Amino acid sequence: MTPTDTAYRMKDSAWTVEAYRALVARVRAEIPSPQQTHAIKEIKTARYDAALRRAEFDWEAAYAEHGPQIRAALKTLEEEADDLCMDNYRIARHDSPSARRRYAKQRKSGCCGSMDSTIVVEGVKYLIGFNYGH
Repeated sequence: MTPTDTAYRMKDSAWTVEAYRALVARVRAEIPSPQQTHAIKEIKTARYDAALRRAEFDWEAAYAEHGPQIRAALKTLEEEADDLCMDNYRIARHDSPSARRRYAKQRKSGCCGSMDSTIVVEGVKYLIGFNYGH
């Protein structure tokens, strides 16, 4: 089984920093250099999807009308961070005080670096972010 197959078959709870690093190390050891970047992106996507499924707050259900745009903005933010270890994803509507409090609490609960941004989708302002660099 390839490292990317393993990533997509992992249970959400199995995603640890160590498991992620082990898969990236397998990619570097088993996959030829030209294909490594694509394989690592596939593993990042699998880990990202698992992190969102594990999230305490189901933002995709809460903000379903803008889900694809929010997901795209998070992916762009991930690329800007250019780090292999990202977690503690968070999203909040800016016009909701309770959502902003939940966002701030989640941001403080993370470790290492933090990447945050604001996006506007069809006139609705969102805070988006995650932690990185474990």
